[in-house]
Amino acid sequence: MLARVALSLIAMLGGACAPAVSPQVAGQPVAASAPTPVAAPTPGASSAPAVPRVLLPVDEASRDPSFVAFRESLMDVVARKDRAALLAVIDPTGIRSSFGGDGTLAEFENLWSLDRPDSKLWPELLTVLSMGGAFESDDAFWAPYVFSSFPESVDAFEWLAITGQKAPLHSEPRDESPILARLDYTLVRSPDAPEPGDWTRVTLDDVGTGFVRSDLVRSPVDYRAVFTKRDGRWVMTAFVAGD
Repeated sequence: MLARVALSLIAMLGGACAPAVSPQVAGQPVAASAPTPVAAPTPGASSAPAVPRVLLPVDEASRDPSFVAFRESLMDVVARKDRAALLAVIDPTGIRSSFGGDGTLAEFENLWSLDRPDSKLWPELLTVLSMGGAFESDDAFWAPYVFSSFPESVDAFEWLAITGQKAPLHSEPRDESPILARLDYTLVRSPDAPEPGDWTRVTLDDVGTGFVRSDLVRSPVDYRAVFTKRDGRWVMTAFVAGD
């Protein structure tokens, strides 16, 4: 499913080389509980690939020092909410900001209300930039890692990634409720379409259904960015969510 989303994004980019977890260096994942494979299917059961238990954070940015410098500068721009500086690092030919729009810079500005100081773009983009990512090619970096490294065998619309260590899974959507488990970068099933709010309901086969803080879980089809090197200069060519 995620492969379909990625291919759709590439196609719409015209075939371009096309709280959060701190990025790790050189694409190395952080230490976490050892992945435990899902139990083998019983005879006669579906032969669908087993779902990995964890998705460890990865950041390949250090492969290209020019991208590291670009990202650090962009994070400063976003932290300052500098509209002019942001527009200066967007691909002048346009930016994909929806799966149905015209891909123009004007669409991007209107969608995010960049004329307003409280535009929701700033926190969304800062989160994406702070969550690592991977090179799709030498000239294209995809962020965050939850999108770029999500297993292709897993349905991106049914599963979510816990983005921290020892994230408490509560029996009810409140901090005072009993803790059913503590999750380390675990992949969890979402029984509902994720909605904005402080809590997200998730399911684990061996634990059941519970609630985690929404800032500790992320969908692979949530907002993600594509950065492309054009004529030796990095620009943002997509910032989009959904399919």
